[in-house]
Amino acid sequence: MLRAYRARGLLVQGMRMQILSLVMLDEAPRRLRLEVTDRLVGAVAVGHGQRLALPRDRASTRVIELRRIGNSWRVASVRGASPRRDGR
Repeated sequence: MLRAYRARGLLVQGMRMQILSLVMLDEAPRRLRLEVTDRLVGAVAVGHGQRLALPRDRASTRVIELRRIGNSWRVASVRGASPRRDGR
């Protein structure tokens, strides 16, 4: 999508992720599993005297696993989340 805007001479600005929900699923000394619900917001395409507000993204939920390597946390995996049984 970004390449298509660029091909039209437009630059996308202001794009950011809005976190709607964050749940810690599992915690170990060198591993965290998080369920994150977020969406893309605030993007505008500018160029050729135009300023076009881009539509908001729909919320999506993923499970992110972080691993501690040395003094840093690294993303080990990201996958779509299954619906939770507790209704959240």
